[in-house]
Amino acid sequence: TGFAEREREETKRMIHSVHKKEWEADQVRYVITKKIYEMEDALTPMNEYHLLKIVDWVDDMADHAENVVDWLRAMIAK
Repeated sequence: TGFAEREREETKRMIHSVHKKEWEADQVRYVITKKIYEMEDALTPMNEYHLLKIVDWVDDMADHAENVVDWLRAMIAK
């Protein structure tokens, strides 16, 4: 590809940052999911289901972002 060394290094830093953010998103997902289950008695089953689905979708977005940077890393690999 047409990446200069400086651009390649900056891209690698951004890729690392996305991987770190995805890991953080996984940790937040765990905490939020735990809190939802702790609130189980106060929630209707449908509310609990929808909250858990929203958490899943947000985590899926982080996973997809990680997949994109993995493809980007493959593109800039020498």
